[in-house]
This record gives sequence, structure tokens and C-alpha cells, in this order.
Amino acid sequence: MAAFNQYAVLLRDAGSPNADAVRRAFRTFSHLTDADAIRLAANAQGILQRHLSVDEAKALQQALQVEGVKAALVKEEELRFLPASQTLHRIELAHDALVIHDLMGRASAVAWKDISLVAAGAVPHVEIGATQTTRSRLGFQSLFGLSSKPAVETRHRLETERHFILELIVGHGAARYEIRAHQFPFSFVLNQPTASTTEKFVWLVREMTRRAAQAGLNRGAQDIRDDVQLVRGYPSHQLLLDEMVWLLWSARQRPVQS
Repeated sequence: MAAFNQYAVLLRDAGSPNADAVRRAFRTFSHLTDADAIRLAANAQGILQRHLSVDEAKALQQALQVEGVKAALVKEEELRFLPASQTLHRIELAHDALVIHDLMGRASAVAWKDISLVAAGAVPHVEIGATQTTRSRLGFQSLFGLSSKPAVETRHRLETERHFILELIVGHGAARYEIRAHQFPFSFVLNQPTASTTEKFVWLVREMTRRAAQAGLNRGAQDIRDDVQLVRGYPSHQLLLDEMVWLLWSARQRPVQS
């Protein structure tokens, strides 16, 4: 039995699609709304829809193209550019290479020229916390002088914060390295203990873009290379990854220069 192929619909050009054009295209489909179109146009990171059947993908691609949105139809298996990430805990910025130390202290080097993509962004991180409150239990027992243990109530709360993430891709997906600013010891590469996490992260990303000058950059890394002192926010980590996938796919579509 043949395997079921899934498809994605991607933008051919960088930038956000026109919201009105996407809305008109979506009206072709009963299950897509104007709100879906507006959300997609605002948040799309190059990839418009994923995990569609071939008929669904073709219909969406054609509807978008009728409205002037240049879209490509791509098999999902052709978008597997991102290997599992390795979290970096200690690095050195050598002249010709990024030196990586693993948890055993062993060092390995990645030549700056081999880094094909530098991506950075702030993504939401949600933690579920619990608080306990104690209240007295008045009632039947207290009326008759019996001892009563206080009741303990547990309440759950959601806490959302932004995590700064730096991603590095080597070659055509040979390796993927990740730095999470909230748990990374910047002191090994930057001796500025009074600097904020944002300042340290921005400095590190800018160093990466400077040293790996040939690498592609996502919008977050481009901002920092261009001296923006803030970290671009993404609605989710997945959208940051989608942008990386689109950039790697887009790079492969360019003609090879002889």
C-alpha cells in the first residue's frame, strides 16, 4: 500500500502576503474564515499551510495564485532540513571556528564558513505554577468542640515569559545547535557581569552574524545585525522553526552560480 504523501504550501518570495488577497483566496473554502486569513497573513513565516493532502494543497495554491500570491507546492519530505538540536552550554569564539565544549569538557570546532543559517528570536514559554492556601474548616466538627484540620486549597496559574533562542544550522542540515539565553553561561564569551540578558544575547547574535558572514539570517538575526537592540518576538517556537525551514528551502531554489 502506497504511503500517504503530505504537502505544504509556501510563499515563493520573502515577506508577508497581502491580507486582502489571502482573505479572497480563503473564501473559496467553506472551512476557512476571514479571521484565519488575517492571522495567517500576519504570522506566516514563509510557510502558509502544512500537512495537507495533494488535492487540498493544489486547491489552496491555485486560489492564492489567482489573487496574486506567489505560492509553491512542496512535499513535506522535502522540508526536512532541521535535525534534532544540540543545546550548547559552553562555547568559544575562535578566529576561524566556533568551538563547542560538551558536558564532558571535550571540544570540537565548527568552521564559521560551514554555518549556513543564523536564526534568533524571542518565543513564549508557559509554565504552570501552583499555590496553596489554607483556610479554617468551620462546621459540624467545630460546633461540637472536635478538632478540625485546616483545609488546603491548591490553585493553578499560568505564567508566560519570553525566552531568547539562537539557532545555528551547519551545511544543508548536517547539524543544528541551539542556545537558550536564560540558561546559557555568557561569562565564557563575554566579561560583562552587569549587562542584562538581552544585551548579552544581542551581542552574541551580532558576533555570530559577523563571523559567519556568508550564512543566511532570519528576520530576528537581521534586526540584530542591523543594530536593533531588541529581540524580535515570534508567536511560537514553531513559527521560528518554520521560518528557518523556509529560508533553507528558499536557498535551495536559487540557481547555483558558476
